[in-house]
Amino acid sequence: MAEPMTRAILAALLACAGATALAQEAARWSELDAAERELLAPFAGSWDRLAPAQRERLVQNSRHWLALAPPERDRLHRRVERWDALPAAQRAHLRERYEALRRSDPGERGRVQQAFARFGELPVDERERLRAEFVALGTQQQRMFLLDAAAREAAATARRLFAFVPPEERVATWEMLLALEPAQREMLQQVSLRLPPRDRQALRRELLEAEPGQRERILRARLPR
Repeated sequence: MAEPMTRAILAALLACAGATALAQEAARWSELDAAERELLAPFAGSWDRLAPAQRERLVQNSRHWLALAPPERDRLHRRVERWDALPAAQRAHLRERYEALRRSDPGERGRVQQAFARFGELPVDERERLRAEFVALGTQQQRMFLLDAAAREAAATARRLFAFVPPEERVATWEMLLALEPAQREMLQQVSLRLPPRDRQALRRELLEAEPGQRERILRARLPR
């Protein structure tokens, strides 16, 4: 019989997309060894209906689990328990952080990994001080700190150009700015900085209502001749 919490462990590992490399071909149930089949027993009835990538990820994760020493398994159990104990809003926030990192370019991910390594080398009291400072930030500041470089640039553009954005339009405005190409964002700055605040807000709403493919035409039409 599989160990207690095996299903939770597999679910947690399965959620960590990209943690393991996928093989070219998904394993069939009959190709798994006895230990893998025992660990993956909760999925036995639906194995053939799973997507190949999902089957292969489960196999890779089960092999990772089986290769762990007992103390490492205990640590992973505790991590899953701590995750399950988090409020739903905090779990959603952590997933957002993960997705932001996953979408970032390799250079950005490398910088995050280096920063994480440097953080781990700090004395315990220094790490606790930095954690306390981060927790003290407002939710929006935390989000901006954790977003990838392109998202941070889009957020900075919004703050520079639009003194006030209604709360119900903030997400749409940020997504619109994020969708602009760098050259289009530069055009937006050139146009907006020449406009009074009321006209600037009118331009923002016009861009929000326009189809993505029309936004460059709107901006080019307003560039100084």
